[in-house]
Amino acid sequence: MDYKSKILSVLLNKYENSKTAHTGERSAQRPQFSFRQKHELSKAYNDEMDYTNRLEINTALKDLIRKKIIEVKWEKWEENRIAEKVYLQYDFIPQAYREAGIEPKIEKMNRILKVLEPLAVHSWEWVRQWYKEVQQSFQNNKTARINLNDVKGYELLVKALSRLEGLEDSIPKRTFSQLVFGDTKLFETTIQNRLLIIYKRYGDIEYESDKEYLESIGILENIQPVYIKGNVDIRVRGEKIALGSFPGGFGLMDETIKELEIQYVHDESIMLIENMTTYYEQIKKNNNILFIYTGGFPKKNVQQLLKKLNIYLENHPVPVYHYGDLDYGGIQIFEYIKRSFFSGLEPYMMDVATYRQFVKYGMEFGEGYEEKLLKMLENEQYSLWHELIKEMLKEKKRVEQEVIVRNVI
Repeated sequence: MDYKSKILSVLLNKYENSKTAHTGERSAQRPQFSFRQKHELSKAYNDEMDYTNRLEINTALKDLIRKKIIEVKWEKWEENRIAEKVYLQYDFIPQAYREAGIEPKIEKMNRILKVLEPLAVHSWEWVRQWYKEVQQSFQNNKTARINLNDVKGYELLVKALSRLEGLEDSIPKRTFSQLVFGDTKLFETTIQNRLLIIYKRYGDIEYESDKEYLESIGILENIQPVYIKGNVDIRVRGEKIALGSFPGGFGLMDETIKELEIQYVHDESIMLIENMTTYYEQIKKNNNILFIYTGGFPKKNVQQLLKKLNIYLENHPVPVYHYGDLDYGGIQIFEYIKRSFFSGLEPYMMDVATYRQFVKYGMEFGEGYEEKLLKMLENEQYSLWHELIKEMLKEKKRVEQEVIVRNVI
């Protein structure tokens, strides 16, 4: 074993995590370690079954003493034979790095920051917030959970985030990976997990699955149309199309949504539905409502349609309702849609009375879920839901749409 490098690695690690490395002001207590404490080096040094380890370590210590990089305190009466403590000499720290073949931590940090620099002006706030925290942590000599040795990995992350912010439409994961990296699996195997960790920590919306997190930034497992059913006229490339002519509704692909113009909504109201089963049951029995399936949090193509619908409603007001799960996620989805698209959005069958009627079919939740509901209860942004949240906390159950559909039919 290269004991010289091992000794210096331990000492330099202690130095890099010290106040001295951060402030430049030398502490009276130099970076050091003791062979009396339990660690890998002391285990080898004090191995009575293999005395050669001590001889090799002593040889390494004496060479480093000769080069003035370290100072050694020997056991009493055992000078040059049994070491007790090893100290790093401040004046010879640069030589210690060179001798060990180790790149200084500060240089690694600076290189990572240079790689991450484009994220300082990224259009997504959670990305900018993460970059800012990394920058501040580095200034305080903390790594902020950054792998300083994985420069390539962060280069790939920056490349992915830079391309994602410019996406107008959603894109299948493997198509995106091939387009950006020339490898259909690289995003999923190398970048996805790191991106999700950052997004979950700094994003302002808490999704229920990795799939939903990725969909919210435009990454899909597969392309999905937007399902819509109602008596609405649209125009695409100059041609008028009456969607009311399709009794089972219609699936709009991204390119169609991009080019369509909403001409007229003949229905008396609009209902956004979170769950597919509920959507299908509702379109069977209602003929004067425009239904749109959101599939949980609206994906990019759903968002594009909702934006166009919102523009139409500015001059042709029609009531808009959202029908979602009676749980933490359902509340979040409602508030997101209200905040982003329809300020007058109203909930449908998401009240205390509906909850009480179907709570016996609900799913129990644990302490972590309860804590999230309690935070909502403390936030006035969710005041519309406080009575429902109190009821959920009392019953310790959440009610999904499928339960309501199944027990009403």
